[in-house]
Amino acid sequence: TEIYTLSLHDALPICGCHHRLELQRGIQREQRGEYAEGFRHDGRRFNLTLNGGFLLAESVGSVFAMTLDGGSQLVNPSTTVKHIGQYGTGTMTIHGGSAVQFGNAITYVGYRTGTGVLNVVNGTFSNAGELRVGGSDVNGTLNAKGTLTVSGGTVSLGALTLARGNNNQNTASGEATVSGGTLVCTNDLVLGYAGFNNLGKLTVRGGIVN
Repeated sequence: TEIYTLSLHDALPICGCHHRLELQRGIQREQRGEYAEGFRHDGRRFNLTLNGGFLLAESVGSVFAMTLDGGSQLVNPSTTVKHIGQYGTGTMTIHGGSAVQFGNAITYVGYRTGTGVLNVVNGTFSNAGELRVGGSDVNGTLNAKGTLTVSGGTVSLGALTLARGNNNQNTASGEATVSGGTLVCTNDLVLGYAGFNNLGKLTVRGGIVN
């Protein structure tokens, strides 16, 4: 995985046309059997506001890492489904007092055949809708894998499902580990839904789970 460092000066153009160019380069590399690219913010604050879908590691075989630091903010209030690790491997890490705010929609961490990782180290992640860690919304032999790790900061969710299959053909894996910080789930917290031999696991080693 190649990690690109964004500075305060180049954040805006990379989020615009330059960012699309980097994604296109990643797709071309993927077609050659290599990996898609990622980016990292290096500690200087930037704010990114979106209104629509959010696809981190959209294509099969892609590997994409997004790290927010230095009090940066990612805001997407739309009701469109969001994906961290759609069909590839996607990792989002939040620390340095940074914040991610998603609207009232489903967010997947690991979707269908993808692998997703969400790490909250020191900052906030909020999703007004349901967070599905390892999940599918269609039938078939799909093996989504998702991991949520909370070691600091706050995670606020409308609902949380770990290992969410769609029928008895799905085998989903969803694990959450809380070792610090606070995990707040307003509505249902479900461990293993539908699927075949789904693994839904919640480990609490510290912190607070409400």
